[in-house]
Amino acid sequence: MAAVQNRFNLLDRSGVQVLADCETQGILFIPYFPLAAGRLSGHQELTGPAERPGATPAQIALAWLLRRSPSIVVIPGTSSADHLRSNVEASEVAEQLTDTVVARLTGLVDESQAVLSQPTPPAHGRP
Repeated sequence: MAAVQNRFNLLDRSGVQVLADCETQGILFIPYFPLAAGRLSGHQELTGPAERPGATPAQIALAWLLRRSPSIVVIPGTSSADHLRSNVEASEVAEQLTDTVVARLTGLVDESQAVLSQPTPPAHGRP
């Protein structure tokens, strides 16, 4: 197995145990919804650090993922060349984030309670 994809972003850490397993097995981890499907805008935690390195909140969120683990490979969607350039610049932003900022962003969610949700089983009598 070369890579695994699961939900994982600043707001949804449900795949944290899968990430840990990937790290120990040398498997790449691709976060699904790396930008939390647009729910990151308006979070003060992203605007503060974004102002310091001159980055957008989306770049901070992607940079945090890149700093989170060497097993993470981020594949954000894009709709334009400008958006692509902005996403690529997140790797430079990752180099500028301090350990303190990374720790603060990591602390936004209690990962000890993170669990991947399981599919709902079909109701009795339904295939």
